[in-house]
Amino acid sequence: MSASGQAWFELRPDNSLEEITLSVRPKLSWLPVGGLNLSAYVEPALVSSGQTRVEQLVGGALMAWEFAPKSWFYLVYNHGMERGASGALATTGSELQAKVKYLFLM
Repeated sequence: MSASGQAWFELRPDNSLEEITLSVRPKLSWLPVGGLNLSAYVEPALVSSGQTRVEQLVGGALMAWEFAPKSWFYLVYNHGMERGASGALATTGSELQAKVKYLFLM
């Protein structure tokens, strides 16, 4: 388990505080067997300007498998949501990617 975070402070021209945005990213990793790494994360962007609300939400999962020395197979899923004009969170994008990295010995 790990976590990271960032904060942004937006000021008006008179240097008064307009908005605070806080982004936290907890990540859970699991190594069930040697050579296999599974992890998942969720990253909400919390905005506070009078009241606090989730403005954006991104989540994802990663599977990394070392199937031979220095050779990896990756499978990644990402999903994003953002608050729209209606005020509700709506999906902005979702993707699944696969990658193979193989070491050739000469």
